Amino acid sequence: MKHAKRTLKVVFRISPAEEASKWVYFAKKKRGSYGRPVTWFTHEIPAAIRPRLRRLPRARAKALALRYVTDRMTLFKRDLASTQYLLDRFFSRNGNVMLRDVARMTGRTMYAKRFYAYFTLLGICPYDYTKRSFMVSVRQNMPKQLTTVCHEIMHFQFIHYYRRYCIENGLSEKQFQDLKEAMTVLLNQRTFRNYPMAIDRGYDAHQPLRKELKWLWRRTRNYDEFLDRSIAATIKCLPA
Repeated sequence: MKHAKRTLKVVFRISPAEEASKWVYFAKKKRGSYGRPVTWFTHEIPAAIRPRLRRLPRARAKALALRYVTDRMTLFKRDLASTQYLLDRFFSRNGNVMLRDVARMTGRTMYAKRFYAYFTLLGICPYDYTKRSFMVSVRQNMPKQLTTVCHEIMHFQFIHYYRRYCIENGLSEKQFQDLKEAMTVLLNQRTFRNYPMAIDRGYDAHQPLRKELKWLWRRTRNYDEFLDRSIAATIKCLPA
């Protein structure tokens, strides 16, 4: 008897509490990452409360942020609802096939059935691997939002299946994170032209590695071999 394939799903949610948590996270961020200064991550937090969010204990900072976030989300209530409607409709029709293509590009089946996307009014879209959740910006157009969804879920796949292997084969944690980010260059392969997605551009600091990965993928097309050569390329391109 054949088992039915699991339907893969992204649940889109509007949550002021999640947005407030991300404001606090970025306000308290002390170092930049992926070649970008810390101000790139913090400048979108309103200047009127940014210093207080840094100073206050996390719980009080979140309560303060939540007041501001609730007001802003009320102001953009229609934009949020429209974005949720459009993405829900797209994924109800195309999401299962699209996510299977993401999984196929990582050489493994999708490790989880359901993921959670929370809308943000910021331009930054962080993720939480342990909760299988990430942010999608309402300021982006729909092609960019679709790329964000696939980008973050590809991260989850890569962490789930390959983090230990990469570390055991010579990458530092920083290099693993760099490789994880650079791997999303595979979202620009012909397979994803079936969907109205924007180009996945990546961080400036990863462009030499992304170029190398693109070349390696064309040469190998076998994910296990590709991964081994990608690890070697990361060690060559980026410091530990």
